[in-house]
Amino acid sequence: MNLIKKIFLNSNEQRLRAGWRILIFIVFFILMSRILSKVGLRIVGDLDKTESAYWFFRGVIVVVASSLVVWIVRKYFDKKNSYLLV
Repeated sequence: MNLIKKIFLNSNEQRLRAGWRILIFIVFFILMSRILSKVGLRIVGDLDKTESAYWFFRGVIVVVASSLVVWIVRKYFDKKNSYLLV
């Protein structure tokens, strides 16, 4: 196996190394959070950052974004069943 493959792939598991999968998760999570925030704020309108509804909305965005990203990364990069998260 050449050097590039050794850096990116775990030869025993035939998938990306854990560090790369974590990096992909973080990048996808940031992107998904941004996209969902932009779309969601257009739907509910501009909320003042001091309102509790704003912070509740942000919490919902984090939960939805993390769930979607876990599903995507688990299915396509971790090569695990996407329907079983245990």
